[in-house]
This record gives sequence, C-alpha cells and structure tokens, in this order.
Amino acid sequence: MISDQKLAEPLLQLQKEHESILRKGALIAANVKDIDAKIKKDPLRKAASSIRQLRNMLLEHESKEERILAPIILERLDSEASAAMKNEHVQICDLLQKLEETVLQSDVKKNLRNRRNIIDLVGEVDSSIRAHFSREENVLFWLASLHMSNSN
Repeated sequence: MISDQKLAEPLLQLQKEHESILRKGALIAANVKDIDAKIKKDPLRKAASSIRQLRNMLLEHESKEERILAPIILERLDSEASAAMKNEHVQICDLLQKLEETVLQSDVKKNLRNRRNIIDLVGEVDSSIRAHFSREENVLFWLASLHMSNSN
C-alpha cells in the first residue's frame, strides 16, 4: 500500500472509502454469526439491511472511481485494465445481490445448510472486495498518483 503522503487527495479519499466499506463488511459478518440454529428474524433483517447499505456504498464508491481513476487507467494503461476494474465491480455487486437474496429466503429458517451458504457467501464477498481493493491500491493508485503528481 502506498503511504498516505504520496497519495493525491482524491485517491486518499477513495482509500478511506475502502476502509469504510471493509468495516461495513465486518458488520455483515458479525450479523451473520448471530444467525443461530433457531434462526431469528432480527439478525436476518440486520444482515439484509447491512448488505443493502454495503451495496449502496460500493455503487457510490464505484461512481467516484469511474470519474477519478478510470480516465487515468484508460490513458496510461489500456481499455483492458479499465474493463477489468469495471468487471470486478459488477462481480462484487452480483455477489452482494446473491447474498441478500439468500439471507431473505424464507426457507433459511428451516434449513441450516442455507446458513452455511450465507457464511460462505459472506467470505466470498469479503475476499473479492479485499482482492479488488488490494489491486487498486497497490497498482492503480500508484499509477494514478504518478499521473496526478506529473500533471500538477
């Protein structure tokens, strides 16, 4: 990860959003752990609400990245790198949609196998987000920082 002193302000803001998104993901994991064998509705509602909030945070964050990061990637790398970033955004949102649907399924109360599916999906979402953020912060932010410092 690039030190804060070397990041241009817009990239620093994106990095801070990454941290907020990861904290929201941890909240989802905590809510999922509260889903026990008796499957009460409250933890399910909390988890579904947190998933929707996380998806909204990610969509807003992606919009900022499209304005700040994507033009630099297109100019300095290529359309493949930009398309890969966009594709990862879509995949993460699709995983969150699948997670929310699984959480809200009525048979989750009857079937503990679905609880396992929820836990597995939370892990997959977390891994996908972390891998995506790592690539952005270690490669794309570095490249964008070079461009931003050269263009000042």
